[in-house]
Amino acid sequence: MTSIESNTINSSASANSSAEFWKKHIEQWQSSGLTQATYCRQYQLSYHQFKYRKYKLVVSSPITPAETNVGFTRVQIAETTKSLASSSLCIQFSDGTKVIGVTLDTMPLVRQLVEVLR
Repeated sequence: MTSIESNTINSSASANSSAEFWKKHIEQWQSSGLTQATYCRQYQLSYHQFKYRKYKLVVSSPITPAETNVGFTRVQIAETTKSLASSSLCIQFSDGTKVIGVTLDTMPLVRQLVEVLR
């Protein structure tokens, strides 16, 4: 391997670990409509590294009111969760994943969790 090839490999390895590299890919993935796994295969990225970097990006950048998505969604309360409705909330995603026991105290954590699960 020549020194030029070695420098190219080293610079691409450091680019793959940079926060800006991953931020760009995460933004592209969000607008692509692809699943995370499909996007990673298409761009030859490590799926686990992608998920980790996405998590780190969400945790390191707190949500500000200007960035918050505003809108409505249909909520259906199941018979088994009606007793919980008075003290806590259950969030069920379209893939069946549930977050149970959401209260005002746990909302900051739930907000970060929802961002990671998108």
